Amino acid sequence: MELSYGLTRPVLPAGETVTVDLLLTFHTDYAAARRPDRRPLSVSIVIDRSGSMSGRPLKQATEAAGLLVRQLSPSDTVSVVVYDSRVDTIVAPTRVTDPEAIVKKVNGVRPAGATALHGGWLRGCEHAAEVPSDEAVRRVLLLTDGQANVGVTATPEIVAQAAKQAEQAVVTSTLGFGLGFNEDLLIGMAEAGRGNFYYIESPDEATQLFLIEGESITAIGAQDLTVTLRPRRGVTIEEAIDARALKTGKDGSLRVPVGDVYGGEDRHVALTVTVQVPEAGGDFELFDVAYTYDPVATASRRGEVSETAVVRATAGRADARPDPNVMRTVSRLRVALAKERAVTRSDAGEHDVAAELLRHEAAQQRTRGMDEEYEIAEEVSQLEHFADLMANKRFDYGARKALRDQSYQGRSRSRADLTARGAGGGSAKSLDEASEVGSGVLLTCEREAGKLRVKAHGERVDGAVPVLIPRAVREEGVAYVADALEPSAHGTFYRVKGALRRLAKAPRRRASRRACSSTRSSRAAASRGCRC
Repeated sequence: MELSYGLTRPVLPAGETVTVDLLLTFHTDYAAARRPDRRPLSVSIVIDRSGSMSGRPLKQATEAAGLLVRQLSPSDTVSVVVYDSRVDTIVAPTRVTDPEAIVKKVNGVRPAGATALHGGWLRGCEHAAEVPSDEAVRRVLLLTDGQANVGVTATPEIVAQAAKQAEQAVVTSTLGFGLGFNEDLLIGMAEAGRGNFYYIESPDEATQLFLIEGESITAIGAQDLTVTLRPRRGVTIEEAIDARALKTGKDGSLRVPVGDVYGGEDRHVALTVTVQVPEAGGDFELFDVAYTYDPVATASRRGEVSETAVVRATAGRADARPDPNVMRTVSRLRVALAKERAVTRSDAGEHDVAAELLRHEAAQQRTRGMDEEYEIAEEVSQLEHFADLMANKRFDYGARKALRDQSYQGRSRSRADLTARGAGGGSAKSLDEASEVGSGVLLTCEREAGKLRVKAHGERVDGAVPVLIPRAVREEGVAYVADALEPSAHGTFYRVKGALRRLAKAPRRRASRRACSSTRSSRAAASRGCRC
């Protein structure tokens, strides 16, 4: 386990009292986490086969589950449970020595009945627990498209049981399919159960998300990472940019249960702190950091590992430029927290307050200049999109699922293919119509990894550089015409310059010969003025 840290102001002004953000980053190497002698897995896949899953959803779900089985190794154990109004085990816990035989049974699942979610999940927990925790990492993957309506149905009770299972080293990940599932239940189970949550907005996304979970659970570098930060004299924690953080003791310390750390995927803890900076220049100490975890990338269980570190800052002339990676990550975490708070306000009927929370965070990101980075500019666009929905009383079930998913992924995961997912965009009908491209730039809107991406086409643009347009007018499969494009300050994306119109009929497009050399990076191409 590696710990690194950074401040949004790398050098603090000597002799002053300042407020600054601190970012801790925990990392394990992907290759080490995937080493051949890693501790085996005991995985139970639990699939909802209720009537609402009939047709393409169930077909995509079972095919995706089959791909996950193929990711496992012969030393891993897998079981498969299906449920409707009753619960059936179609694959008892077995070593994955013949994955195709297991896949064949999974592909034979047929829909029927109601939704005994609790019973199906509990059966999966029992199967996963058949392998002792000192011999395997135990994981349950629950997929559903509906509400728990048979047996135990109360969200608080099921979430509490997920927490108890996690205490017994049985971790729960959940996947919600479509618009009918209860996101509060599934996110609650994932958080209490120390696993992951995924929103499968369309059947085509099932494969990608099962593969992501498969990559994650087969590369767990550490389990149950818990971080405790104790501030030194002159340092006060103002805010934890993380809903998981818990205040402990009278010394102002903070405890954060981070959870599992996957190989190659960073886990973060961010704080806003006020610091009385010493008048003398040079390094000084901010925090004592103690963290514990269970190392998984080893065949035998070693038990809990405790490590400590001291976080330091530098006092002097405060003219050093901040680390862009620290700024970007802290911004993403701040946006995620704002989204979570806005959902809470909206649920309480305070729609205008919720919208203002989102708009305020968007304004803060602009003030910091972070809207010149594509990832954060995209988040600012998302904030404004959802703020408009809330203010206009159009924040429906689908939008709520998307916002909760984005908040969860933003604060819990650091994979690029999971950020800003789950937003289906809006409609391009509000735009004026163009009959031809003419002297403008052709844009198309396509779905990639659960996100709507807008791409430019033409001789004078770099098609690999994304184009930022309002989410409210993004619509999959639609073509647009922009008067012109201009690159952002850092060259990571294009902005529309002038009018944006909807193209009445998308022309046939040939593979364009780009003016920019194919050997240049997208960022370099945009920053060198590749525009119309």
